[in-house]
Amino acid sequence: MLERASQFLQKDGIIGIVLPDGIFSNLADQYIRKWIVNNFEVMGIISLPEETFRVQTIGVSVKTSVLLAKKKEGVREHNIFFASPNSIGYDVQGDDINSNEVLEVPKFYHAISKEIEGKYFRMKLSNDELVDRMDAKFYSYSRNKKDIDSLSKWCNVFIGQTPSKSDYRDKGTVKIMKVRCLTNKMIDWSDKKRDYVSEAWYKNRKEGTIDVKKYDIV
Repeated sequence: MLERASQFLQKDGIIGIVLPDGIFSNLADQYIRKWIVNNFEVMGIISLPEETFRVQTIGVSVKTSVLLAKKKEGVREHNIFFASPNSIGYDVQGDDINSNEVLEVPKFYHAISKEIEGKYFRMKLSNDELVDRMDAKFYSYSRNKKDIDSLSKWCNVFIGQTPSKSDYRDKGTVKIMKVRCLTNKMIDWSDKKRDYVSEAWYKNRKEGTIDVKKYDIV
């Protein structure tokens, strides 16, 4: 889709296109980001609220972002406008709400002079940086959360089967971090109930490890 759109653009033509968030962040999609920076000057990336494209019948949201780019080869540094509006005029159920921050984006794009609560800002990034990551949320965190530690500093992170209810124990040697343990500021271990699994379960089910790096969003 991107390549086809590029074919219709003249030199210095500008494209605005909605893409799945994975294209901006997934390791497997680095080749797409490399193609983008080799063929375009990246002008802006707007992270849309999760409820923007929600399939009501099955209750699934497709997280997306808007890429603004100029057809221009040979660009080595990109002055990018990043935006992360939190509302789009309706909630996850499709009901109208009195907030639509998406409508604010053009105003800040043309007149931004300072960062606004981490939601609207500009950064100069190299091709290599953009091939690594291109998502607005990542750069918002990296600018404002300089003291973030890797999750792997505090626990082992692995790809494997999720414990079933019968696997949990009140006591044990291996403590499992649950989603409810993660907050905006800390890992909360206060919930002591049935948060352990046996050493045998851990060894038998552990399939591999993943590298959680600083500023990764879990």
